[in-house]
Amino acid sequence: SGDVRLKVLGTTFDFKSYRENECVEVRLIEGSVELDMDIMGKESTMKMVPGSMVQYDRKSGKVDMQSFDLAHFRSFESGRIINFYGISMRDIAKDLTRVFGSTVVVEDEKLANTHILALFTNGESLDQILDALNRDNKMTITRKDGVTYLKSI
Repeated sequence: SGDVRLKVLGTTFDFKSYRENECVEVRLIEGSVELDMDIMGKESTMKMVPGSMVQYDRKSGKVDMQSFDLAHFRSFESGRIINFYGISMRDIAKDLTRVFGSTVVVEDEKLANTHILALFTNGESLDQILDALNRDNKMTITRKDGVTYLKSI
């Protein structure tokens, strides 16, 4: 996955890394994982324990390690269970494009840089997810020629 290398040490984990996404995410369920990263030319190694999650922002170089509740874990797309753990709308749009096969574009930097925490467990449609993400009515959702455009108000 480019600048992030993952050494599996007998474990169960969830690893999300797409070339077009800024955020690389690793969640450790059991066992152990060693994460080697090239962060802006400097090598860094982290050993993870079960219940830990690392998010690496390729653009800023920021690395964040935090804990999550193993009892509530589901993989990124497990039976239409989709979860976003504080990632940017820019990356959420790319994930939604992959999951639903319909292009989602964020039109402005303010919205693109907004970080969201959301979990969808009931097989929600793209429209239902976008409506939930816009519960505060701070973005417009428009469609043209099969593309969904998101813009902050």
